[in-house]
Amino acid sequence: MKKMTYMVDPDIAFCERISSLLSSSSLATKTFGRAKDFLEQSDSMEPDSLLILSSNIPDMDTVEVMQELKKRGNDIPVIVVGEDDDVPQAVKFMRAGAVDFIWKPLANQKLKALIEKLGVSINK
Repeated sequence: MKKMTYMVDPDIAFCERISSLLSSSSLATKTFGRAKDFLEQSDSMEPDSLLILSSNIPDMDTVEVMQELKKRGNDIPVIVVGEDDDVPQAVKFMRAGAVDFIWKPLANQKLKALIEKLGVSINK
């Protein structure tokens, strides 16, 4: 069974690109354009999941999403993806519990390395 990667990002092209990157690996993907849609189903997430979370979600603050997951007892690893190379913003997300913060345009090798660091092998 493939491990699940959840993505919350309003950028459909980005989600499609990452889904394509992960499709031949041991990760399946499920995407959401809004944080509230993701949180509605987060109690039934697959074990050993991963969350790729945009720093620019239109309906909810990214840190709020991370805090809500913690409040629910969900310790899913979170990689935050930002639009800008804003170091203070990156520090804010890391302090909130993200395993890493990376900027768009996302380098495929960087994402692969992060996912492998979390113990998932990428075959592409």
